[in-house]
Formats: sequence, C-alpha cells, structure tokens
Amino acid sequence: MKIYELKGNQVLLKAYDKKRRVGYIKGIVFVAPRRKSKHFFRKYNGWALSRELIDFLWDLGITDILIDSYEEDCYYAASIMRFKELGIPYKADKVFDAENKKIRSFEEQLVLPIQYFTKIPKVL
Repeated sequence: MKIYELKGNQVLLKAYDKKRRVGYIKGIVFVAPRRKSKHFFRKYNGWALSRELIDFLWDLGITDILIDSYEEDCYYAASIMRFKELGIPYKADKVFDAENKKIRSFEEQLVLPIQYFTKIPKVL
C-alpha cells in the first residue's frame, strides 16, 4: 500500500519500503518538479498525478498545483478542482521494474490535458 506523508513542507511517497519526495508545499500550493521528457503523459497530452496524492493534498487544504517543468524552464499551474473535475482517470498495467527486479503496479492517475493549465514562464 502506498502512503503519502508530509515531513516539514516535503510530500513523501512511501512505497516498496522506500520514501521518495514527490514535491513540496508552499503556502496553499503543491509544487511538483518534473521532467517533461519523463513525466508528461503523451497519450492524453497532459500532466498526471496520482488520485491518491490529489486526495491527500485536498485533505491538507491545498488548492493549487504547480508543475515545475524544469526542462522547459516554465511552470504549469492548475487548481486541484480542475484535476478532480476534468482529469482523465488512467490505470496502468503492471510492469517489470528492472531496478528493483519486481513486477510493479501503479496507482490510478488523473491526467489533466495541457489546455487546462496556465503556462507560466520562469523569469530571472
């Protein structure tokens, strides 16, 4: 079972006896640093987050999500309500995790198509 937890302002995912950071909280915003080449959901042309994570953030009172697309040097902003209302549910098949040498399954994702985000350029 995957569990999200808050440690300071860091949001951690506990999975497979490990903890890894999935983002951090700044005020009422969840910031998720992501590489577009790895994390962008091409099938639906959008960004995806775990439904479980979105519910966890909602329960904390977080209202907005900011994807820090550091390969593009910009942010993508959307409200959690947009994810809940317009997100496309997606559940991946089980895959072989070569690093851990295990069959791995992923939790359900909500994919929000790019047109529902506001793209914000990073400025110096």
